[in-house]
Amino acid sequence: MITLKRTDSSNTDFQQLVVELDRYLAITDGDEHAFYTQFNKSNGLKYVVVAYDGDTPLGCGAIKNYADEVMEVKRMYVAPSARGKGLASSILKELENWAVQLAHPKCLLETGVNQLEAIRLYQKNDYQIIPNYGQYQGVANSVCFEKTLVDTAQEKHVEISIRFAGENDAELLTELGRETFHDAFSVYPQMPADDLASYLKAEFTVANLAAQLGDEKSFFLLAEHAGEAVGYAKMEVQQGMPGVHLNNPIKLRRLYCRQRFLGLGVGASLMERCILEAANRQHDGIYLTVWEHNHQAQDFYRKWSYEPCALIDIVLGQAALRDVVMQKHITSVC
Repeated sequence: MITLKRTDSSNTDFQQLVVELDRYLAITDGDEHAFYTQFNKSNGLKYVVVAYDGDTPLGCGAIKNYADEVMEVKRMYVAPSARGKGLASSILKELENWAVQLAHPKCLLETGVNQLEAIRLYQKNDYQIIPNYGQYQGVANSVCFEKTLVDTAQEKHVEISIRFAGENDAELLTELGRETFHDAFSVYPQMPADDLASYLKAEFTVANLAAQLGDEKSFFLLAEHAGEAVGYAKMEVQQGMPGVHLNNPIKLRRLYCRQRFLGLGVGASLMERCILEAANRQHDGIYLTVWEHNHQAQDFYRKWSYEPCALIDIVLGQAALRDVVMQKHITSVC
């Protein structure tokens, strides 16, 4: 079975694949290979996808920050034995999804005029030829492409309903919470896998969720589409924490969405309802904590006017981590 793994350039399978890629490019680029090599460094890439068949790595790709809201696609490669099966398109789509989640709605890339398979791949995936950008300007052997990803996302629309979770939802929230928490953090190389697994096992149990549902100081909101739970939020009344300058705060404890519904407005629908509930309950603001490496979530919260106000140390399993505290001032609704 083919699986796609999000990782970074420290992944040894990725490193081996780009060795094969560079050998291939040395042939297709010919005398200009040295020129292109300086722009194709593989170290320090934070957003890498590796495709596997079981434990066997078959292909890879990466994105890197190019400009505000723009990612550059790099290091696309599929082993010769795995070509012609749509694997490159799957890797490219996963990179595009990642770019959207990182609030970068546009991708651009460069390939060689002699790399006909690559050109067909990008055209098939709706990339448009553009004037050569950056270091490739005036380079006759280069052809550059661009794709606006936000248009693709806007074509999709799902109807989301929000309801309060009740005592009968403990098992549903346990499964949803475990799945979404795992998917949100397992892609980060900085997250210790064993500690994440320990936390998931201890935290997301039916008994724990039943107790939380019975706590009068907190409530859960469930986002549903066509009868399926696709995301949830939890809010709880607390006294605040260092750095939070709110008189009567409420904490946004969790807000998660199933991976296949990312970019379809689930998070926005949940956030709108959280703000409304906080205002209706006469809270003057909301605060939350977010892992320091989770820049995707931090960018999402900033769009909703949350501002960082402190850093705190936390423990997940046995791992010592650090969270960013963010707060948002709101006006109560009469």
